[in-house]
Amino acid sequence: MKQSIGRFAASHTHPIVACELLRAGAQHAAQNISSMRPPEFKQPVSLEVTFLVADMAEMACWVRDVERVAPRVVALTNDSLLDLYRMFVTVVTLTRALVDR
Repeated sequence: MKQSIGRFAASHTHPIVACELLRAGAQHAAQNISSMRPPEFKQPVSLEVTFLVADMAEMACWVRDVERVAPRVVALTNDSLLDLYRMFVTVVTLTRALVDR
């Protein structure tokens, strides 16, 4: 798990611990594969994105069906999971222009 602390810093799980968690999860999945089912989502599906700065949230609203729900937070909503993913990638790509200067 990785969490942003600031523009140039993040807090994350130590690599050794992350590898152990990945191995345990993969082993559990392999042992229980017959009982696994894909997740079901109620339509429409929403995803909230919290940005580092409010300018990024403002720019994200340039994408159709993106709604500002707080100064640094936007909600992306769509009936299609694939289209929601495409919206997310578009928003992230577009807003990176503000921090890559």
